[in-house]
Amino acid sequence: TEPETTEPETTVPVKYETYVQQAADAPVAVDGEMTLELVPSAETVQAGDTITVDVVVSNNAGIFAGTAYVEYDVNGLELVLNEDGTPAIVSGGIFSTFLCSEADGVITLYIEGDSMTENVTANGTVATITFNVKADSAEGTYGVAFVAGNPEVGFDPEDFSNVDGETAVMGFKSTVITVEEPAEVTTTEPAEDATTAPAEDATTAPAEDA
Repeated sequence: TEPETTEPETTVPVKYETYVQQAADAPVAVDGEMTLELVPSAETVQAGDTITVDVVVSNNAGIFAGTAYVEYDVNGLELVLNEDGTPAIVSGGIFSTFLCSEADGVITLYIEGDSMTENVTANGTVATITFNVKADSAEGTYGVAFVAGNPEVGFDPEDFSNVDGETAVMGFKSTVITVEEPAEVTTTEPAEDATTAPAEDATTAPAEDA
């Protein structure tokens, strides 16, 4: 009898199948809790448009440093790059250190304050990401969502910390961008020029000479 051969096991990285699943896996933001939210500049766009998405922190209880991962749907969205090939992502200025990179449709954002003794407590825009909507994008929704740095492990609660080295508990809110077809342009035929014929000159014949 021939010895049985066993195929070597291969580890396939877990990929989220839908952006709904991504959002469900992220720690749910609770009212009043520190939150990172993705806020698009428009809810609906058309193929070929450019759109920005702000990364906004609210109810900031104090952050020293943190890393966030944002995945975007490459089927409909294209990250805008600078001339040197780096992502065209602009810091909002809340954190003194801001680093970003992108690979395979996942953006990594790293933020850090400038003080080892005081947390950053400001609220507002942490970063602005710019996307082009692909010219061949079909109608539908395209996700921009917070994801875990390693989907096999899940979200790491220590991705954000304060100056005391404690976990900065963070909730997340993702978003979708809806692509619609351009509205049909309806043209109205100009109304016909209604001109009034001049009235006939009514002249009165002179009375006959009696």
